[in-house]
Amino acid sequence: MFKEIKVLMIDDDKDDFILIREMLAEIKYHTYTINWIDNYQEGLAMVISNEYDVYLVDYNLGVNSGLDLVLEANRLGCVSPFIIHTGQNDIGIDAKVMAAGAVDFLVKGAFSAAVLDRSLRYAFSNFRQLKEIIRLNADLEKRVSDRTIILEEAIKELNIAKDEVAVSLKKEKELSELKSRFVSMASHEFRTPLATILSSLSLIESYSANNNREMQAKHVVRIKRTIMNLTDILNDVLSISKLEDGGFVSCIENINVKLLLSDIVKDFSQILKKGQSIVHNHSGSDVSVTDKKFLRQIIVNLISNAVKFSLEEGIVELSSYISTSRIEIRIKDHGIGISKEDKIHLFEPFFRGSNATNIEGTGLGLSIVLKYVEMLNGSIEFESELDKGTQFSINLPNHLNYEQENIIN
Repeated sequence: MFKEIKVLMIDDDKDDFILIREMLAEIKYHTYTINWIDNYQEGLAMVISNEYDVYLVDYNLGVNSGLDLVLEANRLGCVSPFIIHTGQNDIGIDAKVMAAGAVDFLVKGAFSAAVLDRSLRYAFSNFRQLKEIIRLNADLEKRVSDRTIILEEAIKELNIAKDEVAVSLKKEKELSELKSRFVSMASHEFRTPLATILSSLSLIESYSANNNREMQAKHVVRIKRTIMNLTDILNDVLSISKLEDGGFVSCIENINVKLLLSDIVKDFSQILKKGQSIVHNHSGSDVSVTDKKFLRQIIVNLISNAVKFSLEEGIVELSSYISTSRIEIRIKDHGIGISKEDKIHLFEPFFRGSNATNIEGTGLGLSIVLKYVEMLNGSIEFESELDKGTQFSINLPNHLNYEQENIIN
């Protein structure tokens, strides 16, 4: 049973309030506490404050009706139980009241204390159940929300793990492809030079018996060139390994770029094909501040490619320009060029162009060049057309405000 039910009566007729209070006093088996407000505005304010268990509202409250009060209370989110009290026994009003959300409808003078008691108890009980349903629903929504958050976090972690696995698989696949390329490159690039050296040594031995010094000297040069090629291959492999591991240290210093490039051109004069030449044009300052070792490797690799992929009698154009802020170098050949399909793979390790399979090389040179350029905070671009040649453009910062310093990559 209920210990106490708090009732607020909203009615502009005090006599109705006194009558209802007396009827409630007749009920002995539990307690009702009833208070009275005689106007719409104060009544709505008390409803919103939610201090009472049941609200007994007169249908006629002056300008605003009890039906207006119920509708406004519902609009404001109030879920308290309402009983409409009216002097009009009209089924039409009854239907409107119940549709508005009231739990019961009582006609003045047509009900007893027992009927009033039953209506109030039903309203209170119904409201208590409604509050419990609301509480349970809110609890359920919170649990669903919490579980949803947990599920979303689990899905997020699963996607992260999935992405990590995908990246690992991709790296493993790339590593496997690199290993395959390396084995293929090594088996070809080492076997052929070694066979050349053995052949030349046999011929030297034969020419030695005939005392043919001219042919001996020719094959000595051939052996030296082959050994230089093998050395280049080993240097490329070691360089790419160190660059990937961050094993190189950049040393910024004052260097004479014009002199450095001239020396490189002289070094290549010994290994040029028949009729080939390298033309060097320099403008701007002779001196810059950058890493001499890295710059030399960049130029050597690019000129080496230009020489290899150019025909006999071909010209390799080397131009350099130094301003106070930039070092600009261009290397242009008129050789076999690069196909459109090969351009997107050009800087990948061990990649060889489809038209360069019969030309010696590791496919590491340009990937090494790119790494060195990036370590110097520079950029590299190229233009090429099949059978018309290739031009590489290098743009590097000139650190004139630096004294010699070490920058660890």
